[in-house]
Amino acid sequence: MGIYLDHAATSPLRPEIKELIAQLQNAELGNASSRHSYARVAKRVIDDAREEIASILKVNYSNVVFTSGGTESDNLALYGTVRSNLEVSINGPITEIVVSEIEHRAILNSAAEVGKVFNVPVKKISVNSDGVVTKDSLTAVLESGDSKTARKLVSVMASNNEIGSVQPTETIYSQLKSINENNVFHTDAVQGAGWLDMVTIVKNADMVSFSAHKLGGPVGVGLLIVKDGIKLMPQIIGGGQQRQRRSGTNDVISAAAMAMALKLNADKDLSHFYDMKRKFLNDIKAQIANVRETVPNELSVDGMCHITVDGVNGEELLFLLDDNNLAASAGSACSSGSIAPSHVLMAIGAQEFGSAFIRLSFGWSTTQNELDEAVLILKKCVDKLRR
Repeated sequence: MGIYLDHAATSPLRPEIKELIAQLQNAELGNASSRHSYARVAKRVIDDAREEIASILKVNYSNVVFTSGGTESDNLALYGTVRSNLEVSINGPITEIVVSEIEHRAILNSAAEVGKVFNVPVKKISVNSDGVVTKDSLTAVLESGDSKTARKLVSVMASNNEIGSVQPTETIYSQLKSINENNVFHTDAVQGAGWLDMVTIVKNADMVSFSAHKLGGPVGVGLLIVKDGIKLMPQIIGGGQQRQRRSGTNDVISAAAMAMALKLNADKDLSHFYDMKRKFLNDIKAQIANVRETVPNELSVDGMCHITVDGVNGEELLFLLDDNNLAASAGSACSSGSIAPSHVLMAIGAQEFGSAFIRLSFGWSTTQNELDEAVLILKKCVDKLRR
């Protein structure tokens, strides 16, 4: 088995969650919406999962909405809010959608589509060369137009999925509400949940997206935390499950796995990852010439190292790393088939010709021995390409 340093794309399934899934697959679970004993067992599992999540994130039981993953959560947050506020809002319609220019495509593309469908303008907040939303760029967008009366829906991610830069979501939330308390703030915490304080993130947002597979849970289940007072129109229409916000027969096993993934993540001590990352980056730079961090270590999450390697081709380097049993990536797995510079690198002015951009991300299964070995493999592959 090789060395897996692509936790930012997906984290391997934790053994505790594998065991939970196996147990529930052997249980006699009915449809939680039915009224017999089998249904009651299923409903209890879902209720327990929702209560566990609410307790971890310090929200109300009713704030938890299960989805199929981060992309659906992001889409529901934008589509559901804008449509609901156009049709039934007592605070007036959403008149503007605001996103950062380095959001995940699940936000950028859905914002563009929602804006087109509902004729709502979309504005973008620029970032600096470190990939961080600045106060000036934020102020320029938030305080434009009739900001005191117009309602904005703002979505800025907790940390970037490609370069790891941490965004000032608490500041954004505070400024947004000080301008107009009826503004709505959503944050995509899919990537940040494994490395940042989830309770603080949730506290300073009206809606927050999560995904289990970034935390060692299964692919295909996520969350949208929706605070009291936020109205959502559903995207999936049917039996009205989950308080009319997301219809469909509840996935009992996925709900339980999502809760366990959050709990295991909330219980872990992140401090050792800070030390691991610092040593890893220092070792790389000491052994390989002309390598630098794309984003300074202190401005990015502890589980992700995005580096620029001069004098080599990115696609060739990734191929060689894989051939030497080291799994890494160039950036977002959702756009891995593209050879063009990503929108994130273009936004920070880092699309340099003749340089490779590599994302090495670690998680619950990563060991110090693996990172030490990864440095040697990376050096071997870079040296070969430079020769």
